[in-house]
Amino acid sequence: MTIRPATSDDARGIATVKIASWREGYAHILPAEYLAALDLEKQERRFFEDIVAGGHFLVAEEHGAVAAFSLWQEFLAPNAVQTDWPHKNTVASLYVHPDFYRQGLGTALLRACANKALERGHEGMMIGVFRDNVRAKNFYLKLGAELFKAGWFAVDGIKYPEEILIFTRGSEIFLP
Repeated sequence: MTIRPATSDDARGIATVKIASWREGYAHILPAEYLAALDLEKQERRFFEDIVAGGHFLVAEEHGAVAAFSLWQEFLAPNAVQTDWPHKNTVASLYVHPDFYRQGLGTALLRACANKALERGHEGMMIGVFRDNVRAKNFYLKLGAELFKAGWFAVDGIKYPEEILIFTRGSEIFLP
């Protein structure tokens, strides 16, 4: 496995990972019609534009192909984040292709995001997860995340319960 910054050439691989992981991981959360309609070309264009714009995407590569990716974001503008949030950065995306579950890719990407947060002077980071995505939530909790608060996340205009989790400097994900 290789973890590296994404390039615009990775946009299709990232889109493929996102669609496969959403269809697998969110099958019990999002409508089947929505998941079936996820469009590879549309997702690829979006990721291409985000990478070119300087988004901090990392990819985990296995056998020369994108197997997982993350997007770390920092909130620099004072109004870019809710005032009660203890950390001004987040893992906005973390997806592993279902063919590569349980191989350490998600943990490696989270650690790389934690290192980026520390490099930039943050004492922790945040991540949102669908409340009903028990698999992902348990993964984050196992790595030391704690529940910060509940909220809502909109997909295609429909709100779904979400939980905001925080990792602090003492949590396992920040350990070498």
